[in-house]
Amino acid sequence: MTRKSSLQLVSVLLFLVLCAVGFRIAASKPLWKDELYTQNNAVQGMSSVRLLVGRNTGEGNNAPLFYLIQQWTKFVPDVLVSNELEKDAICADMKKMLLLRIPSVLFMSAALVLLFFFFAMEFSVFAGIYALLCALASPMVWLYWAEARPYPLVVFFTVVQSLILIKMSRGADERDKRWPALVIVNFLLVFTSYLSMIQVLGAALVCWFCGERLGKRLAWILAPVVVALFYRFQGVHEAYDLFFQWSYFLDNIPLDRIAFCAIAALILFVAPPMKAGIVSSKEEQVLGHYSRFLLLVLIGFSLVLLMVKVQETHLKQLGLHSRFFIALTPMGIIEQVLVALCLFRVAIREQWLAWSALAMTILLSVIAFWHTSAQVVSGLKFL
Repeated sequence: MTRKSSLQLVSVLLFLVLCAVGFRIAASKPLWKDELYTQNNAVQGMSSVRLLVGRNTGEGNNAPLFYLIQQWTKFVPDVLVSNELEKDAICADMKKMLLLRIPSVLFMSAALVLLFFFFAMEFSVFAGIYALLCALASPMVWLYWAEARPYPLVVFFTVVQSLILIKMSRGADERDKRWPALVIVNFLLVFTSYLSMIQVLGAALVCWFCGERLGKRLAWILAPVVVALFYRFQGVHEAYDLFFQWSYFLDNIPLDRIAFCAIAALILFVAPPMKAGIVSSKEEQVLGHYSRFLLLVLIGFSLVLLMVKVQETHLKQLGLHSRFFIALTPMGIIEQVLVALCLFRVAIREQWLAWSALAMTILLSVIAFWHTSAQVVSGLKFL
């Protein structure tokens, strides 16, 4: 059995295990008011045509992909949500809890498996395991693993987009092969959430930094922005009084992850192999381009928050929420893995650096899992 086929088999088994975990959460977590509202208004109350043309769903996000996927529930009588259940703002019917969340569990589990498989194939099995552990140490993964709303789809498509960008950053041959896939996933992202236009713009700029100069390709990569703008301005959006918090970013990229990347960057800066310029690896090249992508998306999301701040009122009826920026969760995971790979590649040449890197990774990993456990236990009290 080849290495690829072995990893494929392990990935299939891993997917089954992760789905079991996701459905365990789904079967234990009562449907809450937002999920009930989404199902009742944006799924049961809307036709596929009305969703595609961007009619108001009452969700604030009328990008249609998730709601179109959920349309299958219209043909399952036991899944229908009544107005009475929505008014109660909670539903503990296990059949509904499981069935409504099937797509979300599948997409989130697939995202985690894809992270493992990609890094195991492209770098090493240890890199794949580390990527999976970083994902499982992310509170937002657990809190929205079984959520009958678009967030797991955003995570999955962001992972796919990121991994395509990593491949494209390796040279012209990879860009020639991968740019159509990037166009497709960019469209899928904006059909899931129009806020994803920020990621599309960031991806186009990263392609430019990587050396892409063909105007036709860049135009196709950017084309989904038009779709995102259409869904943003089509239909009638309710006028909410929004307020902002910078902590929304920290929920998606926790402090322990930021600390790891910051300390690793400092170590790399002073490392003799780096200063001497004798270490050159694919990890460093990829890390540079992906860090730009993450920075560009952070800037874009920050502008969104600042726009809300400018319009902020004293009523504060409805705040933005961390889940609106959940794309930062997989991006932060991938950034941490790339930083760790680069750090350990450099550490191979310096014993003191190797031990420092290992100690820092273990310490901050323990902190990350402790922090995640505390948040998950608090947020998922039903388990």
